[in-house]
Amino acid sequence: MKFTTCHLDPVPSPLTKAHLPSLIPLITNIINTSLTTGSVPSSLKLDLDLDPSAAFDTIDHSNHLQSFFGITG
Repeated sequence: MKFTTCHLDPVPSPLTKAHLPSLIPLITNIINTSLTTGSVPSSLKLDLDLDPSAAFDTIDHSNHLQSFFGITG
């Protein structure tokens, strides 16, 4: 598994990788609790200014039907 770091990462990937065995139970607990309760702790929510239309604008829409594939039954 290749680990990369992004400027949005709160912890560098090499540090996360070094402590992964200790972090897996914590992350699993957070995810399972969120799925059970239907909520995410506010301390884990990030207020990022993401613009999904920016990614959408880079798509070539001239032949968008090639993106679909048929369903066979």
